[in-house]
Amino acid sequence: MEERLTNIENCSDPRFEDFIEYDHWLYMKMKISQSPAFMGSPIIPALFYSNAYLDDDNNLVLITDTQSAANAIMESEKYLLRFISNHDIIKPGRIIVEHVETLNVVKVGMQQ
Repeated sequence: MEERLTNIENCSDPRFEDFIEYDHWLYMKMKISQSPAFMGSPIIPALFYSNAYLDDDNNLVLITDTQSAANAIMESEKYLLRFISNHDIIKPGRIIVEHVETLNVVKVGMQQ
């Protein structure tokens, strides 16, 4: 568990230098985990090992360490975007998921 968290925290890529770290991500993960709408959903453990940035196009860029976590995030994109918009001042247009090990971009197709 500690190694997984360390991998997420130490993940770096030159592209991230242009991104803004989403300072409220820990708070948002806590709110999501307490929400009845997400109770029992695979999104809660998927987000536990994640970090978040905002890019120049107002997209939420989530860094995760497993493909199953990326898949859970992609499946819940619409609900996550709505939840974040309702609980924070940011209004991301979409979610982009990046996998730590490969840093392959997995673009989620839905628009808010």
